[in-house]
Amino acid sequence: MIGRARTPASTAVRITGVYLLAATVWILASDRIVDGLPHSVQSVKGLAFVVVTAGVLFAVLVRDLGHREALARLLEQERAASEHLFAATPEPAWVFDAETLRFLAVNDATIARYGWTADEFRAMTIMDIRPPDERERLGPVLRTLTPEHRDFGRWRHRTKDGRVLDVHISAHGVVYDGRPAELVIARDESDLVREEEARLTRHRRQVVLAALSTLALAEPALQTLFARACAAIVAEPGFAGAAVIQLDGDRRVLWAIEGEWTGADATAVLPLESSSWDRRVTFAPGAGDTTLLFAPIVGRVEAFGAIVARANGSVDEDATLFVESLANVLGTAVVRRETSDALALAEEAERQRISEDIHDDPLQLLIAVAMRLQVMRRRHADPELRAELDSILVDERRAIERLRMVMFELHPQGIDDGGLAQAFEHVLERVATGETTYSVDDHTEVPIPASTAAILFRSAREAILNVGRHANARHIEVTITPEDEGTTVRVRDDGDGFEIAGSESRPGHLGLVTMRARVARAGGRTVVRSEPGGGTTVELWIPHRSAGPPGVPDPT
Repeated sequence: MIGRARTPASTAVRITGVYLLAATVWILASDRIVDGLPHSVQSVKGLAFVVVTAGVLFAVLVRDLGHREALARLLEQERAASEHLFAATPEPAWVFDAETLRFLAVNDATIARYGWTADEFRAMTIMDIRPPDERERLGPVLRTLTPEHRDFGRWRHRTKDGRVLDVHISAHGVVYDGRPAELVIARDESDLVREEEARLTRHRRQVVLAALSTLALAEPALQTLFARACAAIVAEPGFAGAAVIQLDGDRRVLWAIEGEWTGADATAVLPLESSSWDRRVTFAPGAGDTTLLFAPIVGRVEAFGAIVARANGSVDEDATLFVESLANVLGTAVVRRETSDALALAEEAERQRISEDIHDDPLQLLIAVAMRLQVMRRRHADPELRAELDSILVDERRAIERLRMVMFELHPQGIDDGGLAQAFEHVLERVATGETTYSVDDHTEVPIPASTAAILFRSAREAILNVGRHANARHIEVTITPEDEGTTVRVRDDGDGFEIAGSESRPGHLGLVTMRARVARAGGRTVVRSEPGGGTTVELWIPHRSAGPPGVPDPT
């Protein structure tokens, strides 16, 4: 295939050289011998010269032709071995013309891996097996070709059926049929590239799951977690949209939506009963050629809802496991939230029980004692005894008032009877003394969930008490407003104000730290605005535990 033989010119030079050498030696030697002999002897010398030189030429030609035949056989064997080695190489290999870039020869592995026949390859150039972007990359490389062996690294090739191969290219300059060419070996690394991509994908997904789990520990609003989970899914290759749905009575409500989400997708979601999820990942046809993947979000007892991921085509096992793991993280967050709600309600119920016990027993006994003391005072005319009884009655009234304050702090009756507004009015009545005035504006139209109302009351009450202790305010304003699928309570005063920076670490401001922590555990936020001489505003927002994120339409 590729070889080097002795040329005719070199053979002629050798024979001519031998002839000249032999002739020169004969003439010089024979002239000395026959000098002075008869003419006939000189003729014999000439004939002898012809015979000797003919014999020498014959011997040289025989020897040279023998060498040529041996060399030809050796070259043929080497050519056959090279062609066999080239054809049998397990990796794709080919030879292309260094000037026209046309394929000159391809081995069997190339035909098997790329799909074209040998004849089809010979009608193609090396540009034809590359995606468009790789063709642009190849141009500068071709201008720097040298005969030495070179490693060109990883490239992407395309096959006849459109698949893309990741191959590692090495090349060596050769001469093929008298033309400069390149012998190329292409080592297919597609499986290695897929393994690397899979490893990176697994690592990225683990980071996403860890970040979401860490965020869930902070107990933010559930819709925040749902939106993060949907965004993580849409960021994955092959997914076009994602949503979180919750079972809400007899209908489903979309809590969070990311990416492309069509009416047909929502229609496919709505008929599904939570029992059909059976705590397992299930699939359903989506709009067009898409697939809907359902990963249930399981609470303490049953499916709370599901992540619905919209994929372009089928979903592989790793992607399914990722979506399922996201649903498990959300399920754990839901369980924590359900547990937190249950604990909050249990705490509130216990506070109410203690408050009622105080009201029904110690408080009633104190009131009864006060009534008996008043009866005793009326029956006795002794001034000293009456004065002593009056002193006892004053202390008892203080005790009764303190018990009532404890009852109110344990469980303000206003939350049960008249809502947050009435409960705040009870607090303000005790704080607003002297010339201080107050107002309560309630803009809510529907009842606030009990656990939300209790946390808002205890947090805002701390802000109101701080006004009474430190602010020297003339007016205190409390506003209750539905906002962002939750409730906001704002406490404003026109008092002294303070420097916010570093305030929470100063004595007397521990209540701010407690307030922020309580609201944060409920998934809410706390904003404090103040400046010396400019009053203070404390804003508390807590999401309703059964509400979804703002701005999400009802798909029904």
